[in-house]
Amino acid sequence: VTTGLSLYLKMLLIDNLMHADLHPGNIMMQFGMGEKAVGKAPSSSRALLPLVASEQSARKMVFSLVDAGMVAQLTKEESTNFIGFLCTLGEGDGRLAGKFALRFSKENNLSEDQEAAFIDDMDAMFQERCKGYFHNVSVGNVLRGVLGLIRKHQVRVDANYATLVVNALCIESLAIRTCPSYNLLDGARPYLQSYKELCFNNKGEPKDDPNEFQKAMVK
Repeated sequence: VTTGLSLYLKMLLIDNLMHADLHPGNIMMQFGMGEKAVGKAPSSSRALLPLVASEQSARKMVFSLVDAGMVAQLTKEESTNFIGFLCTLGEGDGRLAGKFALRFSKENNLSEDQEAAFIDDMDAMFQERCKGYFHNVSVGNVLRGVLGLIRKHQVRVDANYATLVVNALCIESLAIRTCPSYNLLDGARPYLQSYKELCFNNKGEPKDDPNEFQKAMVK
């Protein structure tokens, strides 16, 4: 479960490249792989192998993503906006989550009153479903609530953001089936909090250098 979560977060936080069809049929687990196998991609150009594998897990299991014909190349703005949105789940901040969701498309032409109504509903939904880290938050339940409010308030969402949301739902579904006691949001906390501290100011706005997290990871 943790390897699958790391795979998703690596694509989102570091690569700015997201597999756009991340359903269970496109995720393969190979057991008994030796260290020499890590980094050797199969002959098919439609596979990504492996995206995440630690030295220890390399001897036991490798995750492979197949059918990479659908890949979303994220811009820095898209990546930063969505990661900022995920950070608000950990903080239980529905109002800030609403502001990030309004950035999911540049074509949103809502009035100030309409935006305020959407943010108020997001705040109310978070108070019910999302109290932050270590409160057993169901990411899927929160995201479904967000999608419902987006539909209610007619907030536009661009294709890449929709892909990111669907992938997050897929990852949580796989986690629940594999280890029901595992909480996806709590598992992602170290990465999300580090990203927030490095890339956002106290008002939730991106800092001048959105690549700070990638630079820190390289170091």
